[in-house]
Amino acid sequence: MSQIIRIIGLVLSISVALLPNGLSQGKGNTFELNTSFGIQQHDTRLFSFPAALSQGESGFGTYYYSASIQKTIINKKRTAVKAGIGWGLEVNNWARPYNSCFGDTDGTFCSPGIIDHYRIHLIQQPLSISYKLGKGEKRKWNVGMSIIPSFWVSKKIENDDRRFTGFNFYSLENYTEAGFRISESTNISAQFRILQIRSIDHLWWDTLFLNSTTNNSDINKNIDTHNPIKVVLKLSQTLFL
Repeated sequence: MSQIIRIIGLVLSISVALLPNGLSQGKGNTFELNTSFGIQQHDTRLFSFPAALSQGESGFGTYYYSASIQKTIINKKRTAVKAGIGWGLEVNNWARPYNSCFGDTDGTFCSPGIIDHYRIHLIQQPLSISYKLGKGEKRKWNVGMSIIPSFWVSKKIENDDRRFTGFNFYSLENYTEAGFRISESTNISAQFRILQIRSIDHLWWDTLFLNSTTNNSDINKNIDTHNPIKVVLKLSQTLFL
């Protein structure tokens, strides 16, 4: 399943890059530099915590940072479609148990370790569409939607100084957004995630940590569609090249 999604993402990116320039209207080649900061609700579905670790197990505190560059591939009247590539970082910063033998090949049983900072570096391929509201120069407000496939390249457990590297499917996210054009080249927008398809991370999705409310059959899944609340603030700067 992950290989199929990865191939679809790569094919989509290549296809977008090869679209004819005749679809684009405006000042030459238009690129957009984006920086984002997001915060996400913790996902605590699978774990039972000792009392000493119960503080902070709910609420918000999983952070997200990203930077990307996108090319405008369709720009007609009110509608623009953009595609590009970027980097993302997800930081899980609350204590939870994890399989301290994760990644070992000798099958040794380990007692659960405690992870409190877990950093995941991502390569992303954002595709977005936006629509301008209003008339003429008053078209300052805009609405849109983004699809962001992500592939993890590095995972690091800070307190245990362990790192895993690779290139594997991590998630496919769908956001809706509303923005405001501050100037001709600068836009600020708020995004809300409405859909997430995500690979299971067996670092902590383990039978050792399942609680009584979890279906044991879930442990064999590789893809999850649970969607904790996630909001993102994005600043976009248009470059005319």
